[in-house]
Amino acid sequence: MYLRDVPGYCLYFVPYMLLCDWMTPVGSTAPNLFCVWLAGGVAGSISWGTATPMDVVKCRLQADGVSEKRYKGIVHCIQQSYQKEGLNMYAN
Repeated sequence: MYLRDVPGYCLYFVPYMLLCDWMTPVGSTAPNLFCVWLAGGVAGSISWGTATPMDVVKCRLQADGVSEKRYKGIVHCIQQSYQKEGLNMYAN
């Protein structure tokens, strides 16, 4: 979960704050509603795009061993998933 959540949250809050600061008019103390909405949408998309691949790996490792053991660890799961499915593994 750390490999998914830490980068995911960092890649949400950092772009969100940077975008809000960039779009806030000079002299204004807070961003307007449109800035917050747009910055949240862009930051959420960046966060989702980076967190989803590690979420797929986490789910596969959690389900591993139910009927048979397929993965030796995180790196092995990533390698096997990519070799067998390529980037389409993230669409599942």
